[in-house]
Amino acid sequence: MKPLFLAAALAALGLSGCSSTGGKTPQEMVAHSMERSLSKDYSYNFSAEARVSLTGQKDGNAPETAQKITDDTAKKRETLKKLLADDKLPEDERVWVTMAEEANTEPGGLAYRAISRITDPLAALPAAHSYFEKSRLKAEGAVDMAAGKIEIVPEIAVKSRNESLNIRMPVLLDTKDMSAIVELPESVAAAMSLTVGEKTAKRLQTLPMRFTLKDIDDTNEWAKLPVKSAAKALFAAAYRSYADMPEGTYTALPLDAYGRSIGAAYRIGYREDKAFVNAYTANLYKHFSAELTRLEKEAPETGISAEGYKAVHEQAAQLNRIFTEGWMLPEDADADSESVRSEVERYRRLKDKYGRMAPVEDMIWQVDIYLDSKGRFVGQRRYTQINGKENAFNIDMTLRMYNFGKPKFTFRPDPAQTVSMKEYADALAERRKSRHGNSADTRAGNAYPASPCATYTKKHKQSAGCAKR
Repeated sequence: MKPLFLAAALAALGLSGCSSTGGKTPQEMVAHSMERSLSKDYSYNFSAEARVSLTGQKDGNAPETAQKITDDTAKKRETLKKLLADDKLPEDERVWVTMAEEANTEPGGLAYRAISRITDPLAALPAAHSYFEKSRLKAEGAVDMAAGKIEIVPEIAVKSRNESLNIRMPVLLDTKDMSAIVELPESVAAAMSLTVGEKTAKRLQTLPMRFTLKDIDDTNEWAKLPVKSAAKALFAAAYRSYADMPEGTYTALPLDAYGRSIGAAYRIGYREDKAFVNAYTANLYKHFSAELTRLEKEAPETGISAEGYKAVHEQAAQLNRIFTEGWMLPEDADADSESVRSEVERYRRLKDKYGRMAPVEDMIWQVDIYLDSKGRFVGQRRYTQINGKENAFNIDMTLRMYNFGKPKFTFRPDPAQTVSMKEYADALAERRKSRHGNSADTRAGNAYPASPCATYTKKHKQSAGCAKR
């Protein structure tokens, strides 16, 4: 299901169209554009770029955002410390509060903390700092949801003194046959060719690889599930979840330089913090469940039973519970047993009382979306700032959409002219077998290289190492 999940991820990133803005509030503009994206503006080209920079903390992309993470963490930690100082705090609650306090010893989540720790050391190394700023992560491609195809071409690009690096890897996702065709960089194909025989090695050097659901799950269990319906439901839910955010989430902002550079007429901003993510995730589960139920009733997949749809609903509920509540039941647990129900209730009680045993805030993104004069979504900018002790690490990502209704695909592989994952796996196994499995000398089931003495005949001069004993 990965190709289709990626399609929905593209939608969640804001790769969509938008309609007329006349007289609408920012909330209404977003809601209207999301529904139009599902019915009309779902085919386009896109280009994206991510870059980083190091600055002083006051000169970063979002100093207020970074300060908010620091302040919120400090307040949370102070509250938890006061609770731990209370001798009357019950033991089970003390364990919970202690773990929550430990999770908030530093601002942000794991990614935020990791970047924060390298910010000042990088700033102290001008050469490394310069190299980072000249590096880019890029992507371009096309989306045609009517045809069920998505092209993504990620790229690593570095252009510095006496040095230029570009690594690209075109990918074509087909949501109808649940496949992905990947044209590997030649260096990767060359490394892989060392592990297989000559025939497959030559094919790897000239042909892309093709992956299917069977490569992920060869038990064929996925065939019992409404995979395509689930993908359609997730795609629709990804859009509608943005439209269903609380009032006041979106704000009209003055047009900036980036908006003008892509021909935008309007700019709408929002803050993607933990509160936003939690609300969006709740919306995603709600709309996914509703759309999957509708598809089961109105357009059921051939050969899929009610149990198959039920299994997807249950898995979605489990994933939602993991995200929203931070727990899941073991596969062999009896959800109806008194002990399990009691433990779940205890967990919920402590979570509601003290919050999750997690950072109060992870990483906050400022997000701007850009609309043209017709209200069509033509771009997006996402940026954030992560503070070290003295310096700031800035991340800035931009996105542009164009060619609506007439996307141009540059990667058009022939599915028949590809190396399948099965072919590569079989060639890899055969290579290992030829090296170790056909040995003339095996002991206790373990293969050893054939001994030179094993091929000794009277026609060959006997070596001293093979002297008859």
